Amino acid sequence: MPLRASTILALALLAILFGIAAMVESRRSTFQHRPRLRLWAYTLSLGVYCSSWTFYGAVGTAAREGWNYLPIYAAPMLVLLAAPRFLAKLTRAVATEKAATVSDFIAARFGHDVVVARLVTGAALLGSIPYIALQLRSIGSAMSIVSARAVTEPVMMVAALLLALFAILFGARRYEVAGRAEGLVYAIGLDSLLKLLALAAVAALAGFLLIHASPADLSRGWAAAAEQFGPQHLSMEFAVIALISAMAIVALPRQFYMGLVEAREHGDLVRARFGLAAYIGLMAALILPIAFAGTAILPAAMAPDRYVLQLPEITGSTWILAAALLGVSARRHRWRSSIRRHWRRWSPTISCSRRCSGAARPGSRARWAGACSASGA
Repeated sequence: MPLRASTILALALLAILFGIAAMVESRRSTFQHRPRLRLWAYTLSLGVYCSSWTFYGAVGTAAREGWNYLPIYAAPMLVLLAAPRFLAKLTRAVATEKAATVSDFIAARFGHDVVVARLVTGAALLGSIPYIALQLRSIGSAMSIVSARAVTEPVMMVAALLLALFAILFGARRYEVAGRAEGLVYAIGLDSLLKLLALAAVAALAGFLLIHASPADLSRGWAAAAEQFGPQHLSMEFAVIALISAMAIVALPRQFYMGLVEAREHGDLVRARFGLAAYIGLMAALILPIAFAGTAILPAAMAPDRYVLQLPEITGSTWILAAALLGVSARRHRWRSSIRRHWRRWSPTISCSRRCSGAARPGSRARWAGACSASGA
């Protein structure tokens, strides 16, 4: 795909997401009277959990490590389906404390200790920077692969600037204690839907290729799958990943912001949990045929992380390749994601301030950071 076409597609997606966010912000009163639509958008926005890493890393992990990819999705689903009381209680606690970030909330549980808030913020920020860089690199790498041009670094710079602009426009322009960014919710919800459809298109192509694959290719694929998903690969690492992933569904800065801060009512997250669990389950299921097809059909020297883009490319499936490119770009223009996961882990609070009435309480003036964390996912 020519570089110009790739760029136009990516910019068109950005323009659509910017437009959706701007439209919702400008017509807040209209959308406030459509609770069902808002619940759907809110549920889809929680899909920020699946960042651009889902397109690259998850497929690569399934192909290389087998079982280790599963707990990243299964553990959050278990929490969502088995712990509704915990989710409801957590939502009420966040609303009571008027927390807008993870650091706000944790500090509130320690008597609004400003030192605790700063420690949490610093730790989350240090952990987020490499992850955000990884997400940006995934966008740059996708453009390089699709266009066959060495444009990774320029694309990373442009993506970072556009994500910062989105965060400023729809995250930092209002100063509120725990206000909601309705435009952000709808934009990220649309982004999550596009990401699911893009991965589904690639998975459908993978299934088609497997149906028409030669017996030798299928045998190679089954042998690799049997090896990677054998019982010998079930280890303590599987349990550790499951534990971390179970906590991540509510503790990731982007997840905390979208799921708890953007909840209108205490029961919103509980009502959305089935939809989110289904979304995560679908993403996990779609990864398998892509990983299997890549292992069976593509050259052994091909990096598994690139299967999502290489399968459409080798078959000349331009539209599916474009969908995969947009899926990678969206995830992480995840204003959802949190720049990712990807940005999947922004630290929402950069500093602490005093709340009203002169009380010494760390402020939650981090709408900007909350929005960034949502972007990327």
